[in-house]
Amino acid sequence: MLDQIRYMGYEVKKTSFEDFNLKTVGGFVQLEANIMHDVDVYDSEDGNFYFSMPVVVEVSALDEGRESKVFSLEHSIGVDFIVVKADGVSVESLQSLIKAEIWFFKNYIDLSVKTSLDKIFSETRFSGVSIPNYSDIDA
Repeated sequence: MLDQIRYMGYEVKKTSFEDFNLKTVGGFVQLEANIMHDVDVYDSEDGNFYFSMPVVVEVSALDEGRESKVFSLEHSIGVDFIVVKADGVSVESLQSLIKAEIWFFKNYIDLSVKTSLDKIFSETRFSGVSIPNYSDIDA
């Protein structure tokens, strides 16, 4: 079924950003992202099956001495996919596939998280900050 799945992009659900106005040169960025277990599924009359994987991201930055917080961000997105010509696909079979082939979906989640965070940071003084990948594909 993986050959029938296409990445459709992401949708920002909620973002909360706080800049603590701390002047620093250098520092450390910490990122945590959690894939929510509930996959939002949308059946369609066109024979395709649409689904969205909710992801919650928390990013914080510390100064060079790791003593003070520079900024914090809470960010929720939905990473959207389509199963083309989805005859016989059910919510249960889709959830089993996601669990068995999570590496496939993590690649698109990494892309979506990085792209959405880069866009947010481009509107702040933190434009260009290096965002680490959240997933450990080898895990």
